[in-house]
Amino acid sequence: MSTAVATDDKPPGRFDALVERFADGRVRTLLFAGLGGLAMLFVVLFERGADIGGLMIGVIGAAGLAFGWRGSPAFVLLILLYFLAFPYGLPPPEEDPFELQEGTFRVADLMLAAALVVYLSAHYRLLGLTSLAMPPEPAGFGRKLAQRRRPADLIRKGELPRLFYLTAAVVVVGQIVWAVVINLEVDILADFPLRTAEGPVWRRDGGDMSPWRTRLTVVVGLIFFGTLLARLVFGYWRLRTMTPAEGAMLLTDAGWNETKRERVRVESWRMWGVKRVADRVRAGFGKRGKR
Repeated sequence: MSTAVATDDKPPGRFDALVERFADGRVRTLLFAGLGGLAMLFVVLFERGADIGGLMIGVIGAAGLAFGWRGSPAFVLLILLYFLAFPYGLPPPEEDPFELQEGTFRVADLMLAAALVVYLSAHYRLLGLTSLAMPPEPAGFGRKLAQRRRPADLIRKGELPRLFYLTAAVVVVGQIVWAVVINLEVDILADFPLRTAEGPVWRRDGGDMSPWRTRLTVVVGLIFFGTLLARLVFGYWRLRTMTPAEGAMLLTDAGWNETKRERVRVESWRMWGVKRVADRVRAGFGKRGKR
């Protein structure tokens, strides 16, 4: 169902459209949450010496929140990654031998991750409420399309606190995963290829692999097996919550997929037999007519 309607009326001006976009207080709350996330990103980058990157992120992100630019989160992420690698804007990257040793559960990292999650969540929530989620249907030649704002009642009560709780959980889980990654080494000759590293992080040789290859291997493995485990858990949960009618439909569909070739072959033979009998009947009636 399209969220756009055809109209011949004159569209409102840019300022009027902007005011109407945030007329509801609940929508403005999401806007302020996104702006707060951008402000925190600027503070963290400023503390790292990347004040230019923080300013660019603030301007692009705020414009995206206000005007509904779909591409602004991508630019924010790219700029953030660049200035995290090159805080002063130009290569070479800043190297700190204690980065890995002190790289877990730092206040700056926690604030950076939380601010980024809040900004992205607020941006896409605002985009879904105030802009078209799907392309509009064509209205014919010479007719303009006006966007229909979705009702602010779609914002459920307590949505913002739940967003903050989810953000905190995501940040903590991410830090735990990173702590596991930097404290593991790969030993390809052992029965279990991973082992706990010993000694300071910045003095380790990485086992049988270099440190960055070890971290890459562990991250890819965690993503793969974590996705597999999540698929099994949520798949089983979906089966447990399925109604009898849905279960019967699922079993019927699975049975058809498993016996599709056999059923097609049997049906082809049956239709061949029906056609053969019909030909014989027509041939018999033809002979009787000649007599």
